[in-house]
Amino acid sequence: MLRTASNSNENITDSVIQQELLLAIAEGTSRHVGEDFLNSLVETLHSSMDVSMVMIARCGVDKPITRLSTILAMAGDERIDNLEYDIAGTPCEEVYDGECLVVPEGVSKKYTTFKDFEGYAGVPLYDASGRVIGHLGVLSDVPMGNPEIVENVIRIYGQRAEAELQRIDADKQRENLLEELKQVNQRLTHSYELARESNEFKTQVLGMVAHDLRNPLSVVSARSELIEILVDRDNDEKNRKMIVENSSEIFTAARRMEQQIERIIDNARDETRAINLSVAPFDVAAVISQAIDFNLPAADKKEISITYEGPESVTAEADGELLLEAVDNLVSNAVKYSYPSSAVVVSATHDDSEFSISVVDQGQGLSEEDMGKAFNRFTRLSAMPTGGEESVGLGLANVRAVVERQGGAVRAESPGKDKGAVFSITLPIKVVTE
Repeated sequence: MLRTASNSNENITDSVIQQELLLAIAEGTSRHVGEDFLNSLVETLHSSMDVSMVMIARCGVDKPITRLSTILAMAGDERIDNLEYDIAGTPCEEVYDGECLVVPEGVSKKYTTFKDFEGYAGVPLYDASGRVIGHLGVLSDVPMGNPEIVENVIRIYGQRAEAELQRIDADKQRENLLEELKQVNQRLTHSYELARESNEFKTQVLGMVAHDLRNPLSVVSARSELIEILVDRDNDEKNRKMIVENSSEIFTAARRMEQQIERIIDNARDETRAINLSVAPFDVAAVISQAIDFNLPAADKKEISITYEGPESVTAEADGELLLEAVDNLVSNAVKYSYPSSAVVVSATHDDSEFSISVVDQGQGLSEEDMGKAFNRFTRLSAMPTGGEESVGLGLANVRAVVERQGGAVRAESPGKDKGAVFSITLPIKVVTE
């Protein structure tokens, strides 16, 4: 049966009835898309056709289809959400074989599951690949009049519902694809960052090799030259003692190079920018003294004095090798950029939780611009080495790397050009008391 004013006039043809019905449904759904369209379609079909229930249902991907779940269903004036039922014993079972089905009357006798209904009409809905994914169905508790019109209406709006479902599925697929692309992009970005950090670390490693091994090698070279000179002289007791002492210095410098290379190799294996820490108790004053000793040959050539002001012995827990690298670089930097016959002072202060070391020189000083970029990598400041030494712009950058790795901070200060400079490091070192 159809709910339309034209039904009472026997002179109006089925074609006019069908046109009026389709027009009513079209007007009821024209301003909607997506789920709103499907909802409007169900409501309009329900109000325009004399039926008890209108539903749009979907099935799962499993074959054979055994159970249905409604997207939208309306019975009377009530909307029914998430209606589920077994397909066996219902006319819907035939629809899912791919055929439009209209049963004007006798549904309750033929299909026991739908015992409360008399008429049924249903049409399958397909996805873009041609697979049946659901159906549009109407149920009536009285026999349906004009079954041909009912079938035409169901077919036409089944096609419209089908197109809308395909569009909704396409939108969801597009959203899923965009989300997958977003996740892939995030993974690629993460991989790029890891690769960039790895490359930066490798560049840093090469720079540390180029710079940090130069100072120990200069010690080896200078001490070797001195031994050669002493060997050419008379080997009296004094000379023999000096040979022994300088040989010891060569051994210490060579051993230090080996330790640095081992550390670099370990870090490179990790493929990370992080510098490994080896925390243990050590004498900070002894480390500072050792760094000064490393730089005495270069300082002697320029008649630069290096003195230490601080505690004679203080034990702390940190990475002594990294601290040695940092102080060695600071002292080496001070000697390199100081004028001949000047002085370099290394000082140390501490409390229970923090240790500060400063290297003061009487060299060329720093400009405001210099102080802002002093610890950047591959950066050369306005000052030039005063003894023809080479510089790759990594010494202070290496200081910053090893200090910050231990949670510390670096600082550069200067009263101005040709007024000397102060380079300081502060480390959260735990001082060990007896």
